[in-house]
Amino acid sequence: MTKNYEWGTSTLGIAATVKALGAEYVRCDKSNPRSMVFYFRVPDDTSGLEYMLGEFDFSFDVVAADYINGKWIRLSPKAYYQALNDLKSIIHSQ
Repeated sequence: MTKNYEWGTSTLGIAATVKALGAEYVRCDKSNPRSMVFYFRVPDDTSGLEYMLGEFDFSFDVVAADYINGKWIRLSPKAYYQALNDLKSIIHSQ
């Protein structure tokens, strides 16, 4: 994965999951208020991702597919809750 690769999703739950796993929030496209897209990238320091996932094999698409398919994703409930609050603040800003 390239260093500055941005990956986006309009699903709040998936966005909160990747953020809670340690992905770096980049920006939000609010051009369509009914379908905002949150963009993330793999951070320069991947130690947080390695800690959360056990080994560095992070893939946005795999996390999204696991979320959609109801597969178990290991993450801190506190980190997920904080990620949801952060993203909701972004939604309601401006």
